[in-house]
Amino acid sequence: MTEAPITPLSEKRVVMRNRVIRAAATQMNEQGATSINLGRVAKSIGLTRNALYYYFKNGHDLVYACYLEAAQAFSTDLDFVLAENSCVLDKLRKFVELTLLGANAERAVLSDISSLPEQQRRDIFELNQRNFMTLTSMIKEGIDKRELRDVNPEIAAKLLQSLLSWSQLWYLWVPLDEQDMAQRYEISVKAIENVFLNGVSSNKEVAFECPFQFKSIFSREVDMFDSASVQKEKYFQIVGTASWLFNCRGIDAISLEDVATHLGTTKGTVYRYFSDKPSLITACIEQALDQFERIIQFSEKSSDCSLEVYLTVTHLNCQAQASKWPPLFFQVFNSDYASRVNQNLSMRIHDIRLNAVKQGSLNHTEKHSFNIVAGIFQWITSWHHSQTAFTNIELADQICKIVSRGIVCSK
Repeated sequence: MTEAPITPLSEKRVVMRNRVIRAAATQMNEQGATSINLGRVAKSIGLTRNALYYYFKNGHDLVYACYLEAAQAFSTDLDFVLAENSCVLDKLRKFVELTLLGANAERAVLSDISSLPEQQRRDIFELNQRNFMTLTSMIKEGIDKRELRDVNPEIAAKLLQSLLSWSQLWYLWVPLDEQDMAQRYEISVKAIENVFLNGVSSNKEVAFECPFQFKSIFSREVDMFDSASVQKEKYFQIVGTASWLFNCRGIDAISLEDVATHLGTTKGTVYRYFSDKPSLITACIEQALDQFERIIQFSEKSSDCSLEVYLTVTHLNCQAQASKWPPLFFQVFNSDYASRVNQNLSMRIHDIRLNAVKQGSLNHTEKHSFNIVAGIFQWITSWHHSQTAFTNIELADQICKIVSRGIVCSK
C-alpha cells in the first residue's frame, strides 16, 4: 500500500490559514467586521481559540487579512481573464464565474474598511481602486470594439463590482429553501448575466426616461417659527447624516460623535434625540423603510406597465442614495428588524416582477434576479460623493439604462 505524501508543515499552515480566512469572511459578511468572534471562527473549523493565534496576531490582523485576500483574489481573477485570447464579453462572463464559482468564492465584502488602521485601509483602497480601473478599461475596450453598448464604463464597472459584492450577502435577507441556499452563487451568476449583461427588458431598445425627482417627492416644509417643525427637521437631518455616514464608511466605524461633527452640531444635540447608537440605527432603518415604501407606492401609481414601475423604483432609489441625506442601505448587521424590513421590500418588488412577467415586458423569469439587483444601490452614496462628473439624475439615468437594456450590444 502506497503511503500518501507528507505535506510540509509550511504548506499545511497555508491551507489552514486560508480556511480561517474563509470562515472569518463568512462571519464578517453576516455580522460586520468589528463583530468578528475569534472563538466562533476557530470552532467552525475545528481549532481552539489559542490555536488561531498561530496564524493571526489578533482580530484586527484577521480582518485585514480577509479584506486583503478578497481584493487580491479579485485582482487574480481579472489578470486571469485578461490573459485569455477571447472577446471582452467572454472575459466578463468568465470573470463573473471565477469570482462567484471559483475556489476563492467566499470572500469578505469590502464594506467596513474604515474600521482598519490608516495604512491598512490605504492598502485595501489602493488595491480595490486598481481593480476598478482594470475592470473599467476592460469594459471600455468592449465599447470601443462595439461588443458592448455605449455606456459609461466607470459606472458599469462600479455596478458590476457592487453586484459581485452583494452576491455574497443577498441570501441573508431573503428566505431561501435548502436547494436555493446551496446554489446561491450559481443563482447570482445567472442573475448578473440577466441584469447586467442582457438587461431586464424584453425590448432591447427600450428607452426609459424617469420624469420624477426624488427631492420633489420628498420635499419638506419647515416653519422656522414653529419649534415642533424645527425639531422634526433636525431629527431628519441627524438620521440622514447618520445614514450617509453608515453607507459610506460602514455602521461599525461610525459613532454618534462622528454624526455630530459631520452635521456641524454638538454632541449634546444628537444625544438629545438619541440616547445611544442602537436607537439611531433603528431610526435610520425606519426612515429608510418609509422612503422605500413611498417610492414603491408612488411608482406603482405612475404607470400600468410593471417594467416601467420597476425602473421608476430603481431610478428614484438611485437618486435617493446619491442625495445629501440618503436612506440607509440595509447593509448586513445583526438586526432582526432590518432583516424583516428587507424581506418585506423584497416581496413588494417580487410582486412587481411577477406582473412584468405576465405582461411580457421582462426577458427572464428567475425569481431571485431582482433580489440580487438590489446590490446596485450599495456603492452609490460613497462613490457619488467622491466624484463630480454626474448629477443625481444623470447617474440614475445611466444605471437604469444598463439595468433595462444590459451592456451587451443587441444583434
